[in-house]
Amino acid sequence: MDNSFCEPPPKEMLMEMAKEKNCQALPALKKSAGLTLPPDRFALLLPNYRLRGGNLREPGVGL
Repeated sequence: MDNSFCEPPPKEMLMEMAKEKNCQALPALKKSAGLTLPPDRFALLLPNYRLRGGNLREPGVGL
């Protein structure tokens, strides 16, 4: 290795390359494409906690 660096390409060249690339149309979406949901076992649809039944405070204590 000769420990030398090359210069980056000129801005005009990069702009031209970007313009050519951005002119290309994106591929059409498939009918099945869209939002996919995880399997039910991984979905957080149910609460992951359980409330205790009854009165949590003792009568006459606290507020």
